[in-house]
Formats: sequence, structure tokens, C-alpha cells
Amino acid sequence: MRVALLLCCLTGLFARVTGLIDWAAAIAAAGSAASAVTSGASVLNGLLGGSGYSVACTVEVENWTKYPLIYPESYINGGIIQAPPVAVRPGQREQFVAHKTGNTATGTYGTASWLISSTNKRAVVMWSCPYSFDLHSNELGVGLTDKGVTQHKDWFQQMETGTSGSGLNFRRGEYYQHTKTISIKDSQFEVTGIMGTSHKAKARIIVRPFELNDLADSLKKQVEKVPIVG
Repeated sequence: MRVALLLCCLTGLFARVTGLIDWAAAIAAAGSAASAVTSGASVLNGLLGGSGYSVACTVEVENWTKYPLIYPESYINGGIIQAPPVAVRPGQREQFVAHKTGNTATGTYGTASWLISSTNKRAVVMWSCPYSFDLHSNELGVGLTDKGVTQHKDWFQQMETGTSGSGLNFRRGEYYQHTKTISIKDSQFEVTGIMGTSHKAKARIIVRPFELNDLADSLKKQVEKVPIVG
């Protein structure tokens, strides 16, 4: 308990003195900031995540920044997007749903991205959920484009089998026997992701800033509750 309190105090002091957020320390000390994130219409509408299809993927995106995630776009390389991605306001979460094509032995895979408004860069998500786990597993990728790369592209092949480059930096992970958090960061933002291992998987994506002043107001208030050693 005392260790957690000390970490909490140090995290608050670090944020105030430097203006930077050490997310690993903050989450370990004070718990997830997700309690300050509210659900948007796409979540509140209670989409059933591809109910009725044997393979489906629900991608939930949380925006911890003060910048709206706008101009959402997607490429569906396999399957169908049941509910397309929507803009994500600061301090909110939204979701979209993709599933396999009916009456086919296929899965769902593709990419989606959002422009981080006023920054001239995009946050990118790649998902791949196969029909069978005999040869393949669920895969998730998270990416950030270089500044100035504002147009969505069909990044699936690059993110599924390739490496960072051509204005896109990313990380990917496989989700079969265990789950793990993947992340990609630049000097301003970090995008994290984690995914389930079932045929009806859910992926959770978080877009968060390093600068305290770039936090959504609702999260900034929570971070500022962290006490300082007096």
C-alpha cells in the first residue's frame, strides 16, 4: 500500500514538473484511467459483435487525447464491416464490428484509421481473425503515420507481413494461447492494443498522449488527483 502511494506521489510530481506522463507508473500506481472514459453512441447502442456469425471482431477505440479522432476510414480485405468506424471524441470510446462473409469458410481482416485532428497524422489499426486456428491465429496491429501522412491506405499487407516504412510505423501481435499488449509510439502519442483469442474476438485500442496538456479534460482531472509529496 505504501509503495503504491509513493508511486502515485512520484507520478504526480513527475507529471507536474515535466509535463510528461509516465503511463506505466501511473497505471500501476493509481489504476487505469479508463474509468474516466465514457462510451459513445456506437458502444451504447449495444452492437452484438457479429452475432450470428462464427467469426467476428469488435474493435473498441478509446481516445485519451484532447484531439478528436476524425475522418475514420477502413479497408476490408476479407469479410464484412457490420458497423463502420466512427469519429471518437476526446475522453470517449467508440467501436466498430467486422465479421466473416456468410456461408463461406473465411474470416475477417482489414485496416482502419483515424486522423488525429490538428496533428497531420493517423492512428491505424489492423485486425485479422481467421476462420480456422489450424494454421493461423488472431492478429492485431497498431500504428502511427508520420506527420503529413493524412490519407488512409490499404496498409493490411504491410502490417500483417511486412515492416514499418513508407510513412507508417507499427507493431503487431499474435493472439492464440495468451494475450499481450502491443504499442507503438512517437514523440507525441502512444497507441496500445490488446485482443482476445476466440473466434469472436474483441480488441481494445487506446490512443493516448505523453504531454499532460494533450490529455482529454476528463482524464486530466483524474491525473491531477494524484497527490504530491508535500
